[in-house]
Amino acid sequence: MKKVGLLILAIFILAAMSANLFAGDYAELKFIGFSEDGKYLAFEESGEWDVHTGGDYATTYFIDVEKNVYPVSPLVYSFSENDKRHTGRFAQAAQMKRYKLSVAAGMKRFKIVRGNTGRLVAAHLDTDRSFEKPVMKETDFFQANGAMVRKVMPFYEGKRISPDYDPFKVVFNPILNPINPRDDEFYELELQLKPSDKPCEARGVVVDTSMVELTLKDNTHHAESPPRILQKDKFLPETRNCPYLYKIEQVYYYESNLSVFLAIYTPGFPGSTRRYMVVTRGIDDENIQ
Repeated sequence: MKKVGLLILAIFILAAMSANLFAGDYAELKFIGFSEDGKYLAFEESGEWDVHTGGDYATTYFIDVEKNVYPVSPLVYSFSENDKRHTGRFAQAAQMKRYKLSVAAGMKRFKIVRGNTGRLVAAHLDTDRSFEKPVMKETDFFQANGAMVRKVMPFYEGKRISPDYDPFKVVFNPILNPINPRDDEFYELELQLKPSDKPCEARGVVVDTSMVELTLKDNTHHAESPPRILQKDKFLPETRNCPYLYKIEQVYYYESNLSVFLAIYTPGFPGSTRRYMVVTRGIDDENIQ
């Protein structure tokens, strides 16, 4: 009970992190690791947001891998410059200490091994522009002597190099064998966005929101089999705020377990906000439906 109490101590209202309140920001994803038996995992998202003069936040999630659910509520740290002016730096340090103690208790409870992330088998990061076709535009260009001239430069604006490139599909094989590369055996992850019938208001503007359906096609046994549904939203959770886009960002494999990290994009002001969710399942489990 003491462990549970310690975990609850740092749980704050997730709605406080709503995209309706904050300027756009991209959270950083930190995959903490699996438990040694692969039954649980933990990850953290953190960053800085701008409310008047700014602030920072961090959220740690614990996941039951087999059930693909939270065994406990996420642990949240949040402190703004406005909070600092009213309560001081000591209050910030105290809140961060409580957050870290709660995370440590959760790590111990679920036997999470820090750094035990398994194998990263795929990554589609926002920083990677390799598959985008540049559009040439005129812009200011600074010469070596500091003088500014107008010059045509490439702009990467998300235009894909090939119409056949599908950013919502990931093909991978978690097994590497230099002798027998198994080029004809692979898995296919496909992400589909489904419109939600629940409109969301962000900064006074009604936004069309999306739910997700994530499927896995097993092409490793040379047998025809339908895609397995890993995640299919039946409704839009309140904690996602107003998601208009999802992307498969990182895929990890450990002890026959697959963990797919999805980036969630919601409207900010200005810009957009990125948060994360993870979908977990055993890829060798024939009972997945």
